[in-house]
Amino acid sequence: MGSFVWAALNLSGSATMETRQAQEQDPGWQAIVEGAVDYQKFVVPGPNRVYVARMHRDNPNAFIESSIGQGRLSGGLETVRYMFHRYNEAINYWGPEDRQPLDEPEWGSRNEVVVAVNGFFFDFATGIPQSGQVHSGWFSKYYEVNGEAEGFLWKTNGQAFIGECIAQSPGLQTITHVPTGADITFDGVNRDRNGNELIVFTPQYDTNTLTPDQKNSVEVLVQMTSPTRLLQGGEGAVGYVRDIRVGQGSTPMQFDEIVLSARGDKKDEILALGMQIGDEVAVTQRITLGPVCPFPPTIGWGLAYAGIGGFPVLLRDGEIPAFSDPSGAIRNPRTAIALDDDYIYFVVVDGRNPGVSVGMTYVELAAFIRDVLGADWAINQDGGGSSTMVIDGQVINNTSGNDLRCINTSTVRGGELTVSGSEDLASKKGSNTIYLPTVRACRTYERAVANGLMMVVSHPKNTSLTFTPGQEITTSDVSTIRLGPGTNYSAITTVGPGTVGMIVDHLNDLEGVFAKGHHWWKVVLGSTAGWVPETDIIPFFEPEQGEESGVDRIWLPFLPE
Repeated sequence: MGSFVWAALNLSGSATMETRQAQEQDPGWQAIVEGAVDYQKFVVPGPNRVYVARMHRDNPNAFIESSIGQGRLSGGLETVRYMFHRYNEAINYWGPEDRQPLDEPEWGSRNEVVVAVNGFFFDFATGIPQSGQVHSGWFSKYYEVNGEAEGFLWKTNGQAFIGECIAQSPGLQTITHVPTGADITFDGVNRDRNGNELIVFTPQYDTNTLTPDQKNSVEVLVQMTSPTRLLQGGEGAVGYVRDIRVGQGSTPMQFDEIVLSARGDKKDEILALGMQIGDEVAVTQRITLGPVCPFPPTIGWGLAYAGIGGFPVLLRDGEIPAFSDPSGAIRNPRTAIALDDDYIYFVVVDGRNPGVSVGMTYVELAAFIRDVLGADWAINQDGGGSSTMVIDGQVINNTSGNDLRCINTSTVRGGELTVSGSEDLASKKGSNTIYLPTVRACRTYERAVANGLMMVVSHPKNTSLTFTPGQEITTSDVSTIRLGPGTNYSAITTVGPGTVGMIVDHLNDLEGVFAKGHHWWKVVLGSTAGWVPETDIIPFFEPEQGEESGVDRIWLPFLPE
């Protein structure tokens, strides 16, 4: 990190008067990562405290990534701080330094997450985001708000825009069986499968497809050579069939795999293609616009890398639109994403704290972004208690004050927090009940949210040469086998020391890739294929005649790569 002064950002109750006074001073933009990401805290009339991070768009190693609560769009909720740490030091699919549109990115470079903010609105009951998402090149959730939607998008060539009138047409989403050239349309991505439908599940959905065991279904496991990206034209993202499972229910997915899950008539269509293990398939997905779109984007959705829903558009090419949402006229905590030709901005406004920070209306937020930051475009995200900014792993705004549940005096009984209202604390002396101001009891409160956006600096791919594909190995201790190279991927199973296995030749050249503090290898241990850290395995040697090895020999299944 750069010369960022954390003392000036400390919002804890133990801050000194000198520190609080320093917070009110305007030090200007401070570099968090020199030449890549800056930060500034603004104290503006209202009064309001506004926290702004900006990413330099001319830095080829700086990019925007989306985050997913618990890493799963099936309903994972997680605080912004936990998502920051989930994706920090994880591998990404970011491209080469020159960032030309036709250059092909690859898996293996590593995230340094610098700033993270909360994302779009989500369903409190299910934890599912209410609009679309593109994650690390994967088009992982459709934009489905009232038939059309809007949102922010960042592309592999460094372009960014606020898209409007976004729609999906199932007729444009296709699977191609390359050996025969036959196409089949699919009906959706990462959602429950209904009736006669074909749904594509990507690794962002969950550890598996969560489909019940149904005799009238088929699931085809495909290992991809790239994420299932949005395309403007040409061929789709390519993969190879690894398994065909008829009537067996849910299918696990590793980090570079998808599942084509079909039921009813679509099952018959999939089987009629005559897919075989090892066959090449292509996945093509496209964004369409609604029939009447007064503000069509001038930049296409091809090469999409990271995107998230938003509502409403706050700033359109320097103009503040008219807002019909009545909640936008109320001063509240807010989160917004903004951009101009030079920077991407994350903006968080604290609220619900009279005399300190009251929050902003849509118009006030849009005016701040245009007139103070100088940005041309902006879109609103979820606000209120969700509004959170994390820098270098620390929450820097007052998330507790933003939450409506933290407004009364609180009672703590045996570690459980209950709200008691304004009671006479002096009369309670000597009792077993301890009364605390809620602002203190809720100081560390952070709302779990469904998704978010991050400013990330990429570090080059780093691989180990300790092992080679086809080499036999054994576990040196208890080892957890994971769905991908890093602790951010879910565990498949745990095996004990002395389990014999083999290093697998990985399709996407990630043998020994470094992530989350370890080098990782794809292996088969026992009957399970997955990823383990290099520190958990050692070479397996056949014992000399008459010598006991201490392990049982296990014959390995053949897994095509």
